[in-house]
Amino acid sequence: MSSFRPRLPLRALGAMTDDGAAAGPPPAVGAQVVHATSVAIDGRGVLLRGPSGCGKSELALCLIDAGARLIADDVSLVWADGAAAVVGGPPEQHGCLSLDDVGLLELPAVASAPLALVVDLVPGGPAAAGKPTAGWGEATTAQLAGIRIASFVADPHLPSTSAKIRAVLRRMLPPSGAGEP
Repeated sequence: MSSFRPRLPLRALGAMTDDGAAAGPPPAVGAQVVHATSVAIDGRGVLLRGPSGCGKSELALCLIDAGARLIADDVSLVWADGAAAVVGGPPEQHGCLSLDDVGLLELPAVASAPLALVVDLVPGGPAAAGKPTAGWGEATTAQLAGIRIASFVADPHLPSTSAKIRAVLRRMLPPSGAGEP
């Protein structure tokens, strides 16, 4: 663990670089505060939404173990940047993921990423959420910060959920930088 990180009010938000330095202006006034954990996979933001204790941070850790970067834990901010949505987090939480059984972990993080996918976490998955199980991974949409974003329901407790999220993201959108050598 490193030094103490003071808690700041949400209005004190600003984007940060990997080393914690300020990186440009804060998100637009009116950023939507979402009870969610967010990660970046191949430069694209994935928002993991769900109630307290549903497994958002545990799933984020699995995604990070597979190469994702943490954006925010438990509180994510979504704002519009033109026709796109961007996800970021409070600077005082930059790089910190809290797990009940091990405490606070400091992990590789990015300040923000274009939001590409919203995953609503429901134990039992689509069937428990009243969604058909056929076509798992077929995206619907969620609206955040006035922008429609691809979304779907997943069970956070299945061992394969992190792999499914990565596969759905790849299938839905070409990787950022596709076509580059």
